[in-house]
Amino acid sequence: MPANVAFTCVTRTAGTETFNLPDPNPGSVTVILIPGSYHGVSGTYNCTPATAAVGCSAAVAADGLTVSAGDTWTFTPNDANARVMDSSDADYVSYGWWIHKSENDATYTASAFVDEKGTVAPASGLDGLNGTATYRGGAARKYALASSTGGTNDAGHFTARATLEAKFTTNDGTDNATNATTVTIDNFIGADGESRDWSVKLSWSPIADTGGVGATTEGTVWTIGGDAAGADGQWSGTLRNNGTDGVPKVATGTFYSTYGQRGKMVGAFGANKQ
Repeated sequence: MPANVAFTCVTRTAGTETFNLPDPNPGSVTVILIPGSYHGVSGTYNCTPATAAVGCSAAVAADGLTVSAGDTWTFTPNDANARVMDSSDADYVSYGWWIHKSENDATYTASAFVDEKGTVAPASGLDGLNGTATYRGGAARKYALASSTGGTNDAGHFTARATLEAKFTTNDGTDNATNATTVTIDNFIGADGESRDWSVKLSWSPIADTGGVGATTEGTVWTIGGDAAGADGQWSGTLRNNGTDGVPKVATGTFYSTYGQRGKMVGAFGANKQ
């Protein structure tokens, strides 16, 4: 990858950099030595030019170098025990929340999102599966909760744990879907960094053959200190990226929940198959 190759002596950001054998050359020098780094590991590049009189070259761009294909290149690290760091992953899914303030500061609108980058494959063939799968990950959101005793209200953004349980084909009689899933959000950390004795249950919802989890309009129950509010709110999600066993490896979704007239929250989650 061009962005992983760097030469210490190159300062330009475009064009071609050429490296030549010494002139005059006693004939015994056949390798050009160039200090630099590979994937962040410092060392020396060794280039044996295909044509001695032409030397070696590298195409320079703002995001890195591409060495000449016709020459022979090797890299020797300064530290034999140095290890190359993993390259960044261009294929991934993400989740989060956003808030918009009106121009006159009179109103605020909060919502959540999920997104994918690169080529994260959609799920497929889920109607042919049989069994269960568990997914665990995190959740993030915005919330507002009024005090029930006239004390200080609680509001801000927080993080939590997300656990998704999926059933494929078989049914336990509690729902009418061949494939179905539920999500539990717990281990809340509030805006002040302190834990909250909350949990939110996202009700059983059907899973389509291609991984979509349909939106539900009475699908969440917010519990505070063991006291559950009435079912309200809604949620939807998606299972993605089938594994070798045909079971999706990633789950994401968004949700909205209320706690009677006192509380509201909106958020998103992402989880990996366990």
